[in-house]
Amino acid sequence: MGSQLSSFAASSLYRLLPSLHLLSYATLLGTGIYQTFFMTKICFQALPMSAFTTLQKRVFPVYFQMQLVLATATLVTYLPSGPVSLKNSPTDFSILALNVALSALNFFKYGPRTSAVMVERIHQGVWHSRIGSKTKDDPNVSRAQLLTATCKLETRDGKKYNAKDTSEEMRKINRRFSREHAMSIHLNLIAVLASLGYGFRLAPHIQIK
Repeated sequence: MGSQLSSFAASSLYRLLPSLHLLSYATLLGTGIYQTFFMTKICFQALPMSAFTTLQKRVFPVYFQMQLVLATATLVTYLPSGPVSLKNSPTDFSILALNVALSALNFFKYGPRTSAVMVERIHQGVWHSRIGSKTKDDPNVSRAQLLTATCKLETRDGKKYNAKDTSEEMRKINRRFSREHAMSIHLNLIAVLASLGYGFRLAPHIQIK
């Protein structure tokens, strides 16, 4: 009886494999294209920098986690029999393994680094601002006044992060951000292109009846 149940479960999973593979891949590609080419650009243009930074800090960890999970699911559900079938297609294995590796690098390393530096750059010393002789501890200072002061003064130097005459400390933070952000962007872009390339490999095997 136990062997029959195991056989039935294996048979059911085998029948589900094509659907799981297609759904994993389609979601991976769609999510990557939307986040990379649309959502980030629209948010950057529409939101103030502080709001954009806060949003990206929340969005990108979720995005990179989804990217890693979906890339792994696409590899694990490879047709016709899962990962063992990849030994017959080194090209597909290389593409899918590359996608998993790049997603892992962004999720575990470059994504968190970029977010940390971005927050440090935008919000460093944000509460060091003063409104005349009043501070944030003054009960007569309204929340609206504090938010206005926050928008006017976002760094310890009392200048925007991209001002020409920022301090040496801010320039170092900017260089660090540029380095980490460039790595994260390029890893993500290569992963999206790898997903797109795999689509051209997968398409000839899809049969429409």
